[in-house]
Amino acid sequence: MQHNIKVLDRKYVWKQTLRFLRSAYAALITGAFVIACSSDSIAYRCVVQRSVPSTAPAEGREQIQLANVSSGLAPERTIIGAGSWPNEARTPMLAAMKRLLLIFGGHAGGRIASMTESVRAGIDELSDEIELRCLAALDAGVDDLLWAEGLLIGTPEHFGYMSGAVKDFLDRTFYPVEGKVDSLPYAIYISAGNDGTGAASSIERIALGYKWKRIAEPLIVRGEPTPQDFARCRELGQTMAAGLSAGIF
Repeated sequence: MQHNIKVLDRKYVWKQTLRFLRSAYAALITGAFVIACSSDSIAYRCVVQRSVPSTAPAEGREQIQLANVSSGLAPERTIIGAGSWPNEARTPMLAAMKRLLLIFGGHAGGRIASMTESVRAGIDELSDEIELRCLAALDAGVDDLLWAEGLLIGTPEHFGYMSGAVKDFLDRTFYPVEGKVDSLPYAIYISAGNDGTGAASSIERIALGYKWKRIAEPLIVRGEPTPQDFARCRELGQTMAAGLSAGIF
């Protein structure tokens, strides 16, 4: 049996998935939902059940249609979200834009610069959900770190260590923000000649002192970045942006 399924572009799938995650998160806060989900690389199948009081206004309910575009599952599922019913069920933190700081070392025109552009492209897919502050590490400071609700760090590997610019940022901010940025979600991406693990471990050791929370394995690109590497960078930006906006991180 074949289904007529509209092929969805990548940005649409991300936005629809994010809408579901928002509703699911709000639902979990209120304890009003039972949720069962399965996912593959680009689509989600979800079933959400709720016991709705008989007094609920019909016009206050929102149905979100998600199409599964990559498997033989039923092409469409209906999800009743708590994000818009009733208005009181909305959580203020879900409506506000999340603040993401991206800092990077290296030099203009280098590999880390091109990787940073791909990370930014992924974040921009949720530009209406995320306020991005993208700064060279030497230009970022304490106020930027205190402002952030999420952090991405890009660095080339220099002699088995992070770049001097990134290390300078960490040195300047550590004591002024001590105890004020606990559990800050972060991820790192690295351009390396042939290894990259030294740069990753050096940042992670310092991150433990900040008490940050790593949300992804270090993304290490060895040698000249390939199209696949740029796609991984883009996905890292998408993941951080979507997780922040949905309140997962």
